[in-house]
Amino acid sequence: MDAIVCDQCGQSYMPSKRLRGLCPLCLLTGSLPGNDVESPSTPASKSAPTACFVPPAVRDIAAHFPQLEIEGLAGHCGMSCVYQVRQTHLNRSAALKLLPREVAESVCGVERFQREAKTLAQLQHPQIVEVYDAGQAGPWCFILMEFVSGPNLWQLLGASSLPPSDVKRIVSEICDERNMPTTRESSIAT
Repeated sequence: MDAIVCDQCGQSYMPSKRLRGLCPLCLLTGSLPGNDVESPSTPASKSAPTACFVPPAVRDIAAHFPQLEIEGLAGHCGMSCVYQVRQTHLNRSAALKLLPREVAESVCGVERFQREAKTLAQLQHPQIVEVYDAGQAGPWCFILMEFVSGPNLWQLLGASSLPPSDVKRIVSEICDERNMPTTRESSIAT
């Protein structure tokens, strides 16, 4: 199979029906229709996205999650915030992702968040966090998932510690069909 050129960025890549006609880098950086993530070539993407809301204080959410010990804010962006928590009854660390109340008041925002939770819950891959639970607790739409320590993608991009050749290699590995995640149903059936 011959390499083709991405219409979005002009880079050549090996085609795959799973990439929806985009090169792996454009797919990763959110070039799908309806996604408002900036491409990596724009200077603004070198730092964390500007927050348009202030994450709630631990005391404001703790009463809605009595099964969790909320250890602190792990990070946030314009569309969500993530807290490092401990599931006390299972004695394990987890991440609690919350949708801002302003977004949760929008049917579209809630549907998108629920779709994210359902999609993640169906995937099984060592590079994708596992979803433990999702739903609504009081005014908060949430996803409870595996906690992974270390820098997030925004921090990595902001640090400029990865040369373009490493970024290309990593993205290619992620998008390689042999490394594609399986759904939980397909892995159970085998």
